[in-house]
Amino acid sequence: MTRIAPPETPTAEQAALFDQCDARLGFVPMTLRVMANRPEMLDAWYRLISEVYLKPGDVPAPLRRLIAHTVARIAECPYSMAHTAEAAFEAGVPIEKIRAVMNSDSDPQFDDAERAALAVARASAAAPASVDDELFDALRPHFTEAQMLEIMAVISLFGFLTRWQSGLALTLEDKPRHFAEENLAEIGWAIGQHGGNETAD
Repeated sequence: MTRIAPPETPTAEQAALFDQCDARLGFVPMTLRVMANRPEMLDAWYRLISEVYLKPGDVPAPLRRLIAHTVARIAECPYSMAHTAEAAFEAGVPIEKIRAVMNSDSDPQFDDAERAALAVARASAAAPASVDDELFDALRPHFTEAQMLEIMAVISLFGFLTRWQSGLALTLEDKPRHFAEENLAEIGWAIGQHGGNETAD
């Protein structure tokens, strides 16, 4: 169960934001609901995630979703794994490719640009200082400097999120939970501490 409960009554601004999320996703993420305890934090956070991850960017959305899912897999965060896998699928990534992100170096579903980006994501998520010049230079034939900054921003964003979600044991919402149960069991996904009794309805 979520270790810190959301506020009982969101502000008018928060309620409007939650309505937008519900319209776009079909639910309100517990991440945002709990963050509503700190209104300034929620406002700053939503602007950041919108800029880095939700809005169209220089890096195609399917790759940004795969990068996020890779970070979630390295962090072993079931909450984020469920969210990012569903987001990747909704961005057009086949489920077989989502499951294979940890083997992107050898799996033929991935092209060279994806392999370079996901290698940096795996290294940075596991131990940021392990991203050496060789790994980063492998990005250069495929991405502009603006795109490389965007890749690092997605990795860093989900470094925060995986710690926030796991540390608070956020209850996973029904929609991503069902997606993960149906599609990620093959890679060993289990809900763990995120299977509390609260829902985001």
